Amino acid sequence: MQPSNSTARNTPPPTLPLKKVEEPVLLKRLLLYIYFMGNLHDNPKMKDKRRQLRQNLTPAEASLWKMLKGKQLMSRKFRRQHSIGHYIVDFYCAEERLIIELDGEVHKYQSDYDFERTQYLESLNYKVIRFENRLVLETPEAVLNAITDAFTKE
Repeated sequence: MQPSNSTARNTPPPTLPLKKVEEPVLLKRLLLYIYFMGNLHDNPKMKDKRRQLRQNLTPAEASLWKMLKGKQLMSRKFRRQHSIGHYIVDFYCAEERLIIELDGEVHKYQSDYDFERTQYLESLNYKVIRFENRLVLETPEAVLNAITDAFTKE
């Protein structure tokens, strides 16, 4: 797909959206991203970073992954450390268009980044749910219930 005019060619791929962005602008950013970067999912340029993150899971991520892998939760397939656009999400279920993010200590200091990231992913019609690491470790049943409550399909 080629941009239709010289202005579009000079526009960089989408970056973190600023606060509330109108849908046509987000669509244009998405199309430009796909044009310049290729596939929206599993960007090959991020493969090494995804692999590194999978090999170095936090205890909460490892615990939740044990409960999600192999279609254990209502036969839904989850991926871990999956890239969508220029972001890597903790867990992703394509069937449900559901993204699960686990927040540790570092997220206390990057709330603006997390907000913009969530807004970008939701603009692509993904549902994003977040849990604190301690909730996953202390009350895994409640976390699994919240995830199944977020499913839209039976």
